[in-house]
Amino acid sequence: MHGEDDVTEPVRFLLCQLVGLASALLFRRYLRPAVAGAAARHLALTALGVLLLHVCYGEQARHLLAQAALTFAAIRLAPAHSVHIVCLLVAMAYLSLIHIQQLVTPRRDVHISGPVMVSTMKVTLLAFNIHDGSPFCKLDLEAKPELRRLAIRRLPSLVEFLGFFFNFPTLFAGPMLDFRTYLDFIEQGPCSVQIPAQSTGGAPRLMTPDPVPAVTRKMAAAVFFALCIAILVPRFPLSFIGAEEYQRWWWPLRWGYVLLVCALVRSKYYTVWLMADANCNASGLGFNGLTLEGRQRWNAVSNVFVSKVEWGVNFREVLEGWNVHTHRWLRLVVYERTRRHRTALVYALSAVWHGFHPVYYLTFATGALCTQAGRTAHRCLWPRVQHVPWLCPWYELAGRLATHLCVVYIELPFALLDLRMALVVYRSFYFVVHIACVVMILLVPKLFPPLRKPVPVDLTSDAAAHCETATGWPTNGGNAVDPQANGSASLRLRVNGEVSTNIFANQSLSADVAASHYFSTDASSNRCSGRDFTRGERELGGREPAGGITRRL
Repeated sequence: MHGEDDVTEPVRFLLCQLVGLASALLFRRYLRPAVAGAAARHLALTALGVLLLHVCYGEQARHLLAQAALTFAAIRLAPAHSVHIVCLLVAMAYLSLIHIQQLVTPRRDVHISGPVMVSTMKVTLLAFNIHDGSPFCKLDLEAKPELRRLAIRRLPSLVEFLGFFFNFPTLFAGPMLDFRTYLDFIEQGPCSVQIPAQSTGGAPRLMTPDPVPAVTRKMAAAVFFALCIAILVPRFPLSFIGAEEYQRWWWPLRWGYVLLVCALVRSKYYTVWLMADANCNASGLGFNGLTLEGRQRWNAVSNVFVSKVEWGVNFREVLEGWNVHTHRWLRLVVYERTRRHRTALVYALSAVWHGFHPVYYLTFATGALCTQAGRTAHRCLWPRVQHVPWLCPWYELAGRLATHLCVVYIELPFALLDLRMALVVYRSFYFVVHIACVVMILLVPKLFPPLRKPVPVDLTSDAAAHCETATGWPTNGGNAVDPQANGSASLRLRVNGEVSTNIFANQSLSADVAASHYFSTDASSNRCSGRDFTRGERELGGREPAGGITRRL
């Protein structure tokens, strides 16, 4: 009977996602803001979410209902100066109980822990946003424009909270959605944008966003990854890694098998996240303006960018493409609110949020080691390589290969969920990645000491007159230099007296999951009103033109 559940419950999950997709298309057409009021849209999202939740998870759905009740009570009853701490403790405590239950009585079928993890991110960020909007907030929100934009200055009503918590496009697999973006979606939907004249070949014209092409592409990609899983997983099972026959294979063949099975493991996440992204787009959520060529972008709530993960040049790029909104949550809740031990606190919250299985901590420890090794190598080698044109492509290729091997090596314990087997596999590989990372951290700085030469930032005279550094460093003839930044600077551009997002990213501060996104723009903050757009954003109706407001030194 349990074997049948192993098959039927994942199938029910996929069917619920498909039903959600059809419901999202109907929701966008018949309950759009111009036709239905905000309350009707809230209630429709709640009703469909609770119904699909019960169909997919059965009696396990009660856990999400209980967490919703507890966190809503915490938000309504806790004092404003501590509402964020109280809600974080309540939500994380309930999630921890779910993780402990799953650890004690493991299930191999679909478990409610996934939706509870997503809802934990949503409600805790909401509580922090409420605190930011209160008089008790001690943060300098003027220096943190995203936190200022997300600040909530009133408590959500019960109908708003239920719609935010149970909206079906993000209920099962995310992405994590902030309350401000949700309210914009409910009250306005995707706004019409003006197509520039150079894109139309004539006069500018207004265009109503159409998510159908984006939904079709993402569903096609999800189907492709699902077929890969269905066809290849039975032929190349992950469990074979623990077999004695596998241990007798030639060392490169063992690496090849691990590369294949870990790619199949990632395909499961790609399938789920792409389907969730398609559901959001079908409902009208996720529009992110136009490219310079006038093409629509529906990536504001995308949780994965496959090309970055599979062929990233470094860990920063991989993390920018993997579980994007979880990283954003860690940044907004921890990284931007602390001054000391930021990295340690981010990793600690991330580890507890994932669960208490020992392999998670082995994964995070190995990831931290690889991240530090990558930072050290880049800091010491890149300043020497960048001035030798023929070496740059080889440096980039080596970085991509090394990053991919490390990602697979880090992923192994997480995929196996068996500490003993993970250690056996690591031992069969002679702990090669661990040893290589330690050697890089210790020896590379001695052989190639980092160059501490400031990097000038060339700006036009007009732009230089309206620039300031993120920390108030003075500009000198258009060049802004931080004497303590080891050759990096982070600038913000003033437009009409307002400070916009950073236009230069400080790579020396991107060591971990949160820091990898600290200076990057936030893809989910597209709004139709209530924020200051840069000149390029005004023209395109989105956050950043392709090619970028954001540049990296």
